[in-house]
Formats: sequence, structure tokens, C-alpha cells
Amino acid sequence: MSRKVTLHLAKLAEQAERFSDMWEEMCNLTKLEGVGGTLTEEERNMLASSFKNAVGTGRAAWRVFSSAKKEEEKRGEGDKDAAYLEGLGTYLAKVGQEVVTVCDRAIGLLDANVLPQVQEKDVKVFFLKMKGDSLRYKVEVARNPAERDEWAGQARDAYQAAMDIAREGLTPDDPVRLGLGLNFSVFYYEIANEPTKAIELARQTFDDAIDQVTMGDNYKDAALILQLLRDNLALWTGAEADDDDEDENDSGEDK
Repeated sequence: MSRKVTLHLAKLAEQAERFSDMWEEMCNLTKLEGVGGTLTEEERNMLASSFKNAVGTGRAAWRVFSSAKKEEEKRGEGDKDAAYLEGLGTYLAKVGQEVVTVCDRAIGLLDANVLPQVQEKDVKVFFLKMKGDSLRYKVEVARNPAERDEWAGQARDAYQAAMDIAREGLTPDDPVRLGLGLNFSVFYYEIANEPTKAIELARQTFDDAIDQVTMGDNYKDAALILQLLRDNLALWTGAEADDDDEDENDSGEDK
């Protein structure tokens, strides 16, 4: 199937809110010979959006079941429902595997068909960030400590590689660099359990960009990410002041 037809089918799937189909079509498009390194901005955004939507349902479901399991585990020994806990554990394993499967496909696609072919710095950063996000999502649902540590290390490496390129080749107000700073700081806070680093990176990303953002093609995207950074900083610094880092509501927003 041609690139044009595949892209059109992906757009129709998006309109129909069939996001798993959209993800399938964008994977097919990216694997077409010679396409991975020449994806247009529209195609890149559709690939990333379709991935986030495809994996988002599983991530949301996992949070629901995980929260319910934690609540049940807080109950006294005589009040816990063993069958209920077993059922929740089964659902967590099932949903977690669904998330891992989608993320593994994204990582494999990026490693085999995209990153080796990409030359432009902003595009390289875009896809290294997507790889870091994919690994971070895997960590969120990991049940094996060894796997969790391995995936967290790989996520850190992908984000850091992207950050090294971004600082060298992208302006501080570039939405791609801003989005990377946002998501890398969320990794530090939620995955690495390093709130100080998370706050430092989020604040540096915000401060470096705020005076450079001007009206233009990228203004809307940059302004949105700056607001998310501001919101996360307010949330995290408030949590630090309250010494309440364990509160699940302290999770930051990403893009």
C-alpha cells in the first residue's frame, strides 16, 4: 500500500476514534522502504499521537486497578478480600502486558526504522524522547524489580541522549526541546524518585525558554508546555514543602 493511502487511512481512523487502527496504519507507513528517516512533521506527530492514544487506555486502566489493589491492601488482615485481590492482580498483569506490548512495538519501530535513518537534530530529539516515553510507560507497569531497573536505565539513557542533542542544536523555546524537558523531569520525579533533579530540570527548562518565546508558528505549542512545566513545579515544590512526596496526586503532567 502506498504512503499516501496509508496516511489517509490513518487520518480516517483518527476521525473515527479508532486509535489502535490509527497506530497500526502509522506503523505500517513508517516501515515502508525509505520512509522512516523522511517522515514529515505531520507524519511524526501522527505517529506519536497514535502511539500515545494506543497505549493511553492501558495506562489509565492500570492506574485504576492499581489504586483499587492498594486500597484493598490497606485494610486489616481480617477485612481483606483474598479473591478480590487475586482478581485485581490478574487484571494488573493483563493490562500491564498490553501496555508493554504496545511500547515494545514502538521501541522496535524506532530502533529499526527511524533513528538509524534520521539526520536532523530536532527530529532525532523528537524520536529519542518518544523512545524514552515508551520505556517510562513500561516502568510504570513493571512488576519485576529487575525489569523495572533495566527499563528505567534505558529510559534515562534515551532521554539523556535526546537532551545532549537538544542543548547543542535546539533553541530553549523550541517545542521539541521543551517537551523533552517536561517529560524528562516527570521521569525524574515519578520513576527515578529524584524530586530535586525533577524540579531543577523543570525550572531550568522553564527559565531558559520563558524570555525567548515569541509570537510565531510555534508559540501555541511552546506556551502550552510552559504552562505544564509551571503546573508541575507548583505541584512538586508544594509537595516538597509539605514533605508529602508519597501522595499519588503529586504525579506531574507530561506531553
